[in-house]
Amino acid sequence: MFKDIKGSKLNNILSRNVLSKNTRWWQPLFNKPVFDLGESDGEELSNIFTPQYDRKLVEQFVHKQFLEGAKAHSDKYVLYDLYEYNLRQAFKKINLKANENKEWKVLDIGSVSGNTIIPLLKLIPNIKLLASEFSIPMLVTLKDSLVHHKVSESCDLLQLNAEDLDFKSNSFDLIIGGAILHHLFSPHKTIEGCFKILKKNGYAIFFEPFISGNEMLSLIFQSIIDLSYTYSLDPKLLRYLNSWMGFVHRVKGEDKTDNKFLSIDDKWLFTRSYFYKFARQYHFRKCIIYPLYQRERQFESQVKTILEIYGNFKAEIIPQWLWETVREYDRKLTEEQKESLLIEGCVIFQK
Repeated sequence: MFKDIKGSKLNNILSRNVLSKNTRWWQPLFNKPVFDLGESDGEELSNIFTPQYDRKLVEQFVHKQFLEGAKAHSDKYVLYDLYEYNLRQAFKKINLKANENKEWKVLDIGSVSGNTIIPLLKLIPNIKLLASEFSIPMLVTLKDSLVHHKVSESCDLLQLNAEDLDFKSNSFDLIIGGAILHHLFSPHKTIEGCFKILKKNGYAIFFEPFISGNEMLSLIFQSIIDLSYTYSLDPKLLRYLNSWMGFVHRVKGEDKTDNKFLSIDDKWLFTRSYFYKFARQYHFRKCIIYPLYQRERQFESQVKTILEIYGNFKAEIIPQWLWETVREYDRKLTEEQKESLLIEGCVIFQK
């Protein structure tokens, strides 16, 4: 069974110097020589390629949950069905028909344990898929996932800095990022890189959190906290709501130079204008943004995700009055207001 890579073993992996013997389809497109970690570190790491990044750079960009806690993170967030649905909706939005007659060269950025990878292999029949991730332990968990689903021959694995997409111009038909941009210090560098390496008419599709809807959730949580002085609320749940509101406040704005962001994994909640600005700056033909959820119960479904999935709170300790408070906001806000209060959205760039 896989154990998280850490300590001296991880340091040794990052300092190896073994050139890959077998050229893969994407290697002529990549501007650096790459090395197969399995050549020096055993079968567990075979067919995981790296251009050998500086260890300090990796540790600066990659939160410890994706290094020392890679396996635990992978086990907690298995979201294949959700991302298959999200990808299907995105493909429908741009009328993308992945038929057998076209070979699709696809780069997946921030692949972690494969939430977008497994659906992509299902949705695009004639795909050449390169999964990329900055964390080597996460690439090992992804390799395990591919073996488990019996698709290990269908996807290559590359350690890659998402802010430095060092491929030749016009390399890919499609780029996918499942919740990656908000982890970066400079997401605009990734957006710029996508324009460079996409083929003409190619698409980059991202799934990301937004500030307006999350600020509304903060107001809802404050209402719940105020009501907790009258009604009963579990103290741990109360602390979690306060902590979540503090997170929203910390990551507001575009300046991420403060040292606090070195220890924060989720660094961004985006605005629509942020993506529109860089779409114009980097000369994309289109930038499409739309919500990832049904607006009828928009806030209830998101609060359920925040409390039960992210917070690990059992349904039985969440009181009924809390849900009634949330549903009141869903009832009072109009469809137009909810559309403007984007919580999580799909962002599609077309070159």
